[in-house]
Amino acid sequence: MISDAYFVAGTVEHCRKTVALQTGPAFLYLFEHFNPSIMGFLGPMMPLHDSTHTCELFYLFKKGVFADPELTETEMKVMDTYTTGCTNFAKLGNPNGPDASITDLPVRWEPITSENPTLNYVITSEQPKMSTQLFEGRTNAFIDIRNKHK
Repeated sequence: MISDAYFVAGTVEHCRKTVALQTGPAFLYLFEHFNPSIMGFLGPMMPLHDSTHTCELFYLFKKGVFADPELTETEMKVMDTYTTGCTNFAKLGNPNGPDASITDLPVRWEPITSENPTLNYVITSEQPKMSTQLFEGRTNAFIDIRNKHK
């Protein structure tokens, strides 16, 4: 709940402002895949066993903050999807790849829009997917409260 108020609501507002101000595409993602072994010795002490800040770094750099999990078939699939999207975005400005009509990813990654500034690519243990709401829209209440009391 605290992260919704302080971080996710800010991300949503930033996305709204980005699509209002810039002409090029902007992309948003949510990294939902979680392997408990990524937390190493801290795992048992964590109150929640779910994907959290920096969990995705292992899948980009193959080096964990606290531990390096075994590379199972699922881990390799997630790593391939994430590194492909990040590499394509860094090189081309588009996570899908060089050809606008096809994608290098398992599912096409659509940019955010003014009509849907929370459109996001969800990286899961199974198949990635596009979602129209960031965290099921649960930050909208915090944004409404903040806007009401500006």
